[in-house]
Amino acid sequence: MSIYRDNRRALPDDVVDFAKRATKPRTITVSPNAVLVSHRKAKPLNVLLNTTAAWVQNLPLDVQPRVLCGRFPRIANALSSAWPDPETARAYFAELLVDCRGGRQGFPGDVLRELLALQAYYPIEHPHVADTWDRAR
Repeated sequence: MSIYRDNRRALPDDVVDFAKRATKPRTITVSPNAVLVSHRKAKPLNVLLNTTAAWVQNLPLDVQPRVLCGRFPRIANALSSAWPDPETARAYFAELLVDCRGGRQGFPGDVLRELLALQAYYPIEHPHVADTWDRAR
């Protein structure tokens, strides 16, 4: 007989105890003066940044994404920050233009035309970057 534990109680089973603790309903008591802090990922800024506006001004007039900047400034901000890095830019174009998650409604026609024009212009501004299909040949 041990002096360190009570023999009348069954030894705990780690798996069962964990399952009981994990599935136990939790109650949260919030006082009226408490401030709740969100632990979600920060939302991207939905305002056009000065750096993005400067990037748009440096593009040729026929590919400047004016409608994109007006309707989806956070996407324009992300695109302008990805623009100098070919791998990041290509991945972001693919993420924008190909529905991998399913159920997305897509961009309006004028925004889609601007995105496709930017995607077509990208190899002209970055000629040293070989296309994936060029590398495969």
